[in-house]
Amino acid sequence: MIKRIKSQFPIFKSHPKLIYFDSAATTFKPESVIRAITNYYENLGANVHRGVYSLAEQTTLAFEKAREKIASFINASPEEIIFVRNTSEAINLVALGFLQKRLKKGDLILSTILEHHSNYLSYLQLAKERNASFICAPLKKDGRLDIDFLKEHLKEACFLAITKVSNLTGEILALEEIVQKAQKLSLPILLDAAQAAAHLPLDVKKLPVDFLAFSGHKVYGPTGIGVLYVKKERQKELFPIFFGGEMVITVKKNHQPVFNQPPYRFEAGTPAIAETIGLAEAIRFIEKLGWPTIIEHEKKLCEYMLTKLLSLEGVQLIGPKTPVSRLAIFSLAIPGVHPHDLAQLLDEKGIAVRAGQVCAAPAVHAFGQEAILRASLAVYNQKSEIDKFITVLKEAISFLKR
Repeated sequence: MIKRIKSQFPIFKSHPKLIYFDSAATTFKPESVIRAITNYYENLGANVHRGVYSLAEQTTLAFEKAREKIASFINASPEEIIFVRNTSEAINLVALGFLQKRLKKGDLILSTILEHHSNYLSYLQLAKERNASFICAPLKKDGRLDIDFLKEHLKEACFLAITKVSNLTGEILALEEIVQKAQKLSLPILLDAAQAAAHLPLDVKKLPVDFLAFSGHKVYGPTGIGVLYVKKERQKELFPIFFGGEMVITVKKNHQPVFNQPPYRFEAGTPAIAETIGLAEAIRFIEKLGWPTIIEHEKKLCEYMLTKLLSLEGVQLIGPKTPVSRLAIFSLAIPGVHPHDLAQLLDEKGIAVRAGQVCAAPAVHAFGQEAILRASLAVYNQKSEIDKFITVLKEAISFLKR
């Protein structure tokens, strides 16, 4: 099965010996996604929502069909899907177009120490500007997030920004109870689903958050396209932060412009047409594989890697030590060895991993580290690659410590 899946990714034909353990940063793209993008440029090529000639209408139809497919991926309505460049832009749109309008002196923004910089920095800056408070749920002794801290502070908060999966520890946060309590308090919630979207089904009806964001390039899709889901009930409270064509119906000199309806109100200028079509194809790729197949395979990889890593002496695994409620994202610290040196030695053996603070510096610091080595797996990885990684890792550590 894995050979069949892997054969769909042209990158492995160009680099047949590559072991790619950096899918938390970006996933590779299957042939079907690349073909969909190429097809747009070869056979459509027009702009959307503007021309009345047939090619423009065909392009608009393909673009809006893509929106429908992407909406169905998270069980949302098409009009609730706003296209942006990436998760970071989606979160900034909410921070500047929603939260900034309502944040007052003394208000509390609630988040967690595990957040990616995208879901951390915007609120930190807003809190400073408005003399508001920004607090984060800490870690427990076992390396997992202290969910009880969030429950205790929900009543004080005016906004909750939280990730579904940590890009540092791989922890999958159980948020159902938190969301239910927040709903009763009418507390707006933004869910960062960037790390979850390729590995777990997302359903905004079952987990009814107000905002949800993810990036196309982390779900086997193109770069330059991201998704912001905005619940219909919150759309009137979200204001555009970019202005230009398409997001406005009419403009008259010295008159208030008439803005377009959502989602177009928030999509100024020509959108990433090819990338949107490519993202829809990536979602079809995931659907063809099926969530049971993806989850079962990645669960086996996670369990196998955990067993191997926990058997290594002198290697500290950051975060949960069990396969329960976590993805195959593994961050490591080795006393006396810099992760950048390790990453370079691994690269010499054809193994690609991430080293540094992985855009989650507060979390890295919370674990008492300045930098870590991260190996993150996806559906195209296999156990034999883990075996080689462990072998080369041990050799590299031995070499650097001698």
